[in-house]
Amino acid sequence: MGLERLTMVLQNVDSPFETDLFKGFMEILRNSEKETPHKAALDLSALTVSRRIIADHVRAVVFMMGDGIPPGNEGRGYVLRRIFRRALRFSRLLGVDEPLTRNLVPELIRTMKGPYPELAEREPYILRLVDHEEKTFQRTLQEGEGHLARLFERLAESGKGTLSGDDAFKLYDTFGFPLELTREMALERGFDVDLPGFEEAMAFQRNRARQALAEKLSASADISLMEHLKETSSSFVGYETLRCQARVLLILCGADTRSELREGEEGQVVL
Repeated sequence: MGLERLTMVLQNVDSPFETDLFKGFMEILRNSEKETPHKAALDLSALTVSRRIIADHVRAVVFMMGDGIPPGNEGRGYVLRRIFRRALRFSRLLGVDEPLTRNLVPELIRTMKGPYPELAEREPYILRLVDHEEKTFQRTLQEGEGHLARLFERLAESGKGTLSGDDAFKLYDTFGFPLELTREMALERGFDVDLPGFEEAMAFQRNRARQALAEKLSASADISLMEHLKETSSSFVGYETLRCQARVLLILCGADTRSELREGEEGQVVL
């Protein structure tokens, strides 16, 4: 059933977010909120979902940073950045303008440090990363808002009432400006956003990225490695031990198998 669902049943509440795992965090979050047009437009259900997204995402970010993953533009660092920025976006929409490092992150670490003492040990490092990422996202928002304001001026001058999907996607792709914020700001000024056009631009970009990745993979040894792996077998013993003696089954350099790698060469080793 999982620890959090079990806790929910034992504490007789309707959601894991109402258990003592999240209770202090959610209280601080509610007390940090200020009235905004977006918050005023939410019903109780949407408001609850928004708070839970913030709580869930901040916790994920804290644990990822605690494991040594910094925000970045690729790989797992990019996943972390996207999760964190989604939490920041919902915080902004609910009027939480205090830095997360001031209350929310320390409260989460305080709650979790019993079973996860490494979070308390790494708290200064986590807070530095969170603070830096918040400030970076704030600059991103300021740049995006400035560009968006100029687009609105052009729309008003041309008499058009809809921001094009291409323009909305450029804001997202170039500035990292969330589509939801673009829509919110457009509605405040009486404009619509071409959502199908945005999705079309997004799909085009994804296909282009997939093609680029396929070309990169076909030029690497990965495909050759997969062919060789079909002919080998390997046992995973990580559940029983942290160390073991292993035998080298295969060394692959480019598309060629080797008995060894020369100094400075890169290759793949199968154990």
